[in-house]
Amino acid sequence: FELTTAAPQGERELAIRREAPDGWDPADPDPYRSHGRAVHAMLARVRTPQDLPEAVAMESTNWGLGPDVTAAIAKQLEALLAKPELAPFFREGLEVHTESTLLNAQGQAVRPDRVVREGDVFRVLDIKTGAPAEHHMDQVRGYTELLHAVEGRPVEGYLLYVSEGLLIPVEA
Repeated sequence: FELTTAAPQGERELAIRREAPDGWDPADPDPYRSHGRAVHAMLARVRTPQDLPEAVAMESTNWGLGPDVTAAIAKQLEALLAKPELAPFFREGLEVHTESTLLNAQGQAVRPDRVVREGDVFRVLDIKTGAPAEHHMDQVRGYTELLHAVEGRPVEGYLLYVSEGLLIPVEA
C-alpha cells in the first residue's frame, strides 16, 4: 500500500510506502553498494593477479558472501585482471598503495583506490563498480593534480569500471 499526497504547483509529491518492496533486506538496504565495497576490498588485497584467490576468499568471508556470489565475483575479477591494459597496476615490481590518504592544501583528505609507482611515474587508478559518470573523471583529476603537486613527478590517472571491464585514461 502506498500513500501519495498532492503537492502545490511546482513542488514534488510525497509518497509514503507502508510495506517494504519484495526482496528488501533491512540488514542490507543497499545491496549494490555492499557489492561494490566487497569488490573494492578484494582488489585492495591484490598486488598481482596471483593474489586474487586468497583476496576473494578472505573478503567473501568478511562480507558474508555466499558461494554463488563469491564464484561470480572471482570469475569476473579473474577475467578483468587478465587484461593486458591492467598490467601497469597489477604486476610484480611495482610500489603499490591502496586506499592511502592524501591531504590537500585545505587539509581535506582524499583516498584514491590504488596508486602505483614505477620508477619516476605514478599511476592513479580509481575503481568503480557502478555506471560511468563525468564526476568520476573530475575525482581522478583531483587525485592526479594533488599527487603531482606533492611528488613533483609525472602522474597518470585512470578509471576502471569493473562491470564493463573498461579502463579509461583521465587527462589532467
